[in-house]
Amino acid sequence: MAVATKKPRKPKYVLVGEESVLLEACVKVGTAYVLKEDAVIINGKWYKKSEVFYDHRLKEYFAFKFALHLGIVDFVKNENGVSEPVIGHFSQCPYFHCIIYEKGHQSYCMDYRILPPEYKEMPNNMNTVYTKDSFRVAKECFKFENNGYNIEECGDYESKKTSYKNFDVKISNGVKKASKLLGNLTFGCESETLRGIIPNEIQNQLGVVICKDGSIEYSPEFVTVPYQYEKGLQSLKNFHTELQKRCTSGSACSLHYHFGNTRKDREFILALHKLFSEIQEELFEMFPYYKRHYKGYKKQNYNKPLVNLIPMYDKNGQKTYKEYVNDSYCKLYEYLNMGHMPSQDFNRKLASHSQGHHKWMIKTRYSIVNFIPLLFTKRETIEIRVHQGTVNKTKAINWFFICLAIIKYAEQNSTRILTDFSKNYTFREILTSLKQTSNYPIEDYLYAYFLDRKEYYNQQNLIDSPEIEYNSDDSYTFSAFGITDLC
Repeated sequence: MAVATKKPRKPKYVLVGEESVLLEACVKVGTAYVLKEDAVIINGKWYKKSEVFYDHRLKEYFAFKFALHLGIVDFVKNENGVSEPVIGHFSQCPYFHCIIYEKGHQSYCMDYRILPPEYKEMPNNMNTVYTKDSFRVAKECFKFENNGYNIEECGDYESKKTSYKNFDVKISNGVKKASKLLGNLTFGCESETLRGIIPNEIQNQLGVVICKDGSIEYSPEFVTVPYQYEKGLQSLKNFHTELQKRCTSGSACSLHYHFGNTRKDREFILALHKLFSEIQEELFEMFPYYKRHYKGYKKQNYNKPLVNLIPMYDKNGQKTYKEYVNDSYCKLYEYLNMGHMPSQDFNRKLASHSQGHHKWMIKTRYSIVNFIPLLFTKRETIEIRVHQGTVNKTKAINWFFICLAIIKYAEQNSTRILTDFSKNYTFREILTSLKQTSNYPIEDYLYAYFLDRKEYYNQQNLIDSPEIEYNSDDSYTFSAFGITDLC
């Protein structure tokens, strides 16, 4: 019996323009056919590539261009080896999108990281543009009188918090290791500078807001959003790296750190205040002379030593320890609130201060450690103010870990600090608070750094200009015990 064979299907052809083409090589777009290689499917619908827009950043097509910019998406070298821009469409990314200035014209660029090396940063009208023109490319100084004094008062604070939260930071192994020391603490930095600017795209990556500060004549004061965990530590390191590239500092400036999510009970507050008051003279040795003796260098003393208001607890006295803590706390609160005791009007729940919320009116904030944000604001942070201005990453990061050590020591030893008459606290011992959660000699490294700074300022005697250090601020490095970079 013969088996029937299936006749091969006759290939079907369709017209693409005026050319007859196999149907299987085509797709239907509207009422016409186009080659598959000339078409793209978007949300289940076919379009001609010539009628849609390619996003060079996301590397995909869009049917509409309203969300896309037209600008530089790449650079290619011509036959003479000169880099020439490639123009195309791209979706804006606030972390990398930038402005190119060339031959008197501005244009958008998809990503500052694709720029050839001949393009340099140039501050221009409160922004940063990139140019290879023979302009004055200076570490420009801007005035920021219209910005807020506090980060919360600046119009871009919330947007910078959001942009920082959504940015994927690449974490180094060193940061992963060092971040184990942080626990749940939050932290932020205020860095006063004389001139320079961080580009908007990098501000968005790092969550950096520029505040105004009359003490530095409204030069840029760069303030970070709150940081936490390993992403926060990496961002802090990146922040100081960017400052060192672009900015300069001087004796009019300071570096401040805020720490939050600490213990907030009365015992800890008293212990931290007492601990700083006990070691402050030793700490002053690692800073310039004008930080301890401001006259002739500053309009006023912005880093007063703490007044040691808190006596040791006498266990043989009539007060219980709880009564001692409460009485001592009220005494400290009254001093910080400029003569006003805790009451219905002034208390931590209301976050109220007798001088209101104009921080420049609160004279008791101008100490090496500022407790006003902890007791009188919704921030509930401790501000450590004693460090001189610097854009050096090593100095800034080392000081951050020194501050961290002091806070951790006070948290771990609060009762002992307030009750042990025999104990003489030293900076060296306080650094051991980092040893418990670190498997490398961080406390030895930081103490060696302390001695290095102390020796430097001992040699830089009283008649030396306070600006001498700033001539080489960004080139300073330090290594000890096999450590060059803490994170």
